[in-house]
Amino acid sequence: MIADQSDTAGNNPRNGKPFLVGLNTTGDGSNSFLQATVFVPSETFDATAIDPDNTTRQWSPVTIENARIKSGDDFIYSNTYASDINKNLVVLGASKRRGDKRENGAAANRMFLAEISLGADSGYSTPTARYFDELNNNSGIFFRGVGGEPGAINNFNEIVGAVDAEQSTEYFGKKRRQRGFIYPFNGRGSETERMAIFQGKPWLLDDLTNGGKYSSQNNQYRIVDAADINDDGVIAATALKCEGGYDSTGHNSYCGNGQKKERVVAVKLIPIANEADRSIETRGVDAPPVERKGGSLGWMALILLGFFGLRRNK
Repeated sequence: MIADQSDTAGNNPRNGKPFLVGLNTTGDGSNSFLQATVFVPSETFDATAIDPDNTTRQWSPVTIENARIKSGDDFIYSNTYASDINKNLVVLGASKRRGDKRENGAAANRMFLAEISLGADSGYSTPTARYFDELNNNSGIFFRGVGGEPGAINNFNEIVGAVDAEQSTEYFGKKRRQRGFIYPFNGRGSETERMAIFQGKPWLLDDLTNGGKYSSQNNQYRIVDAADINDDGVIAATALKCEGGYDSTGHNSYCGNGQKKERVVAVKLIPIANEADRSIETRGVDAPPVERKGGSLGWMALILLGFFGLRRNK
């Protein structure tokens, strides 16, 4: 991504240059770690330079702090990576907890963001991971120990991806159900008007497709992942589709009383242009049906109970 911090760092030689993100192998004694990394362009970066001997370094790897596998002498994560970066140099990534470092019943994929600020000269700040659950005080959809998969971030700092939609224990249990989300992060490049659309907080995308004149049509879908978002707010996502609509608008509603098959489909989520037509109606959670059946004891059991009763009275 081409850096654009002209408002504060117009004279920085790295401004206007491409910053890359991903992961890099770093050594620690006999160990090799795959860790989230930002590749910072050199002050003399030249995209047209041809260096057959590879002697001129165009980028330098910088490991993202607080996303290192090792903390002191303790191994916290099995791997970490950065998946996206925007022109404001806000980095998106995740850290995979080790299996023996569970939190709230799961060794989750912890999503994070990190910011890089260019100085007035040639300097830049060291990126440091800030995890979604901590940024949101372990509340709402980013509860303590939440896991997910980061998708993308646009230039208005609107982040999409997939997040755990339940807090069940995965340790000796089933994998948590996940749903697509959007998170309007308030940082460099964020716009107040766009933040206000989301009330300045993260949402499950299923809540944003509920209610209004499109509710009936949208009730055929449950968004399970969001892969990308552009600067117009259009989201590329994956959904489960129940032809004709789910039994209710609930997050966990059945499809045809559990008898119909859902399909996995690609969907495009388009923001509603008319402000008067926008409203957020959160979906409820349906209580699973409980079937009760009466039971009875056979005549042989009654005889045995009577016999045991007589034995106690002797």
